[in-house]
Amino acid sequence: MSKSKHSFYQKINTVFMRDKATNCIVPEFVSPVAKWMFDEGIKMYSTEKIDGTNTSFVIETSSETETANIYARGKTESAFFEPRHKALHQTIIDKLNKACGDVFDLHSDAVIEVFGEMYGSGIQEPAGSKYVPDGIKFIVFDIKINGLYLLPDNVKDICYKVGLDYVPEMGMMTIGEAIDLVQKRFYSNLVKDNSLFAEGVVMKLSLGLLDRNGERIIIKVKSCDFIKYKAKTNQNFSI
Repeated sequence: MSKSKHSFYQKINTVFMRDKATNCIVPEFVSPVAKWMFDEGIKMYSTEKIDGTNTSFVIETSSETETANIYARGKTESAFFEPRHKALHQTIIDKLNKACGDVFDLHSDAVIEVFGEMYGSGIQEPAGSKYVPDGIKFIVFDIKINGLYLLPDNVKDICYKVGLDYVPEMGMMTIGEAIDLVQKRFYSNLVKDNSLFAEGVVMKLSLGLLDRNGERIIIKVKSCDFIKYKAKTNQNFSI
């Protein structure tokens, strides 16, 4: 199978529109679906957004050879990785290789994509060194098999069996609750001494529902958007 046939992670839109001139959020929802979920108070499965660099691992299984080909990739085809990044990639690949036969079906042709964030020192500083002062780590936030995103419980089960970290869960919350939480700011669950505010929250419908265009419904709420809005307007954001 060719690497080019595999998709990269879907773009996660913020819940609000942006002013094109300033890139600052404005009190207008990004889509009718987002407005509907806000108005109806729909509870969404929420996780902490980690401030790192998007990294994924592709597992190609072959029914003919009953083996798996595993490799790492970045957010784009042109993503650059330092030697220490590649060393972490190999550690994750070794874990996937070791567990592959027990976790995935090697008797079928499949493409499994493990999406996550590589984070730590030297990545998105100053946050990176507060996450991991003397190294880097990888944490999973999604897994897709043959084009279908798995539900959170299935993702967590695979992570447990392989020995991979999974993003901190924030529970079920409405968009309104997420806006309040992120605008007030909360500490990252990955930093024990409460020295780092979380980047934000990623929210998706727990059953993996799609919109009318066939796209998975997933949004993000980021603290930096509210900080920028207040700096520009001298007031807190409200909708």
